[in-house]
Amino acid sequence: MSKEGSTEAPIRHPIDFESPDFLNPEKLDSEMRRVFDICHGCRRCFNLCDSFPKLFDMIDESKNEDVESLSSNQFAPVVDACTLCDMCFMTKCPYVPPHDFDLDFPHLMLRYRMAQKKKVHYLLFLDN
Repeated sequence: MSKEGSTEAPIRHPIDFESPDFLNPEKLDSEMRRVFDICHGCRRCFNLCDSFPKLFDMIDESKNEDVESLSSNQFAPVVDACTLCDMCFMTKCPYVPPHDFDLDFPHLMLRYRMAQKKKVHYLLFLDN
């Protein structure tokens, strides 16, 4: 059974850039929703970077007040507000590894940013 928090130090897993699923839009969207739902339920990080208040307000103001009410296009402002300071991972989040939820918000923001860059490069390639 999972428990909240741990007395153990956070474990940072390497980012698997080479995985075929890493930039898969459906899998990325699913992971964003999973993490955002966990963050929305916890809210310990409300006083860190502006990503979290933006996320919580966006969900609270959505039709059903849940992550499923959001469109994927609404994720960008949350990602853009992340400063990658790592405070959420290192000091606040009770769900980082070794917890079963395996939540790494900063790495997820990097994954999203990389997917957006690849998408832009692809679109530029099609234009030429």
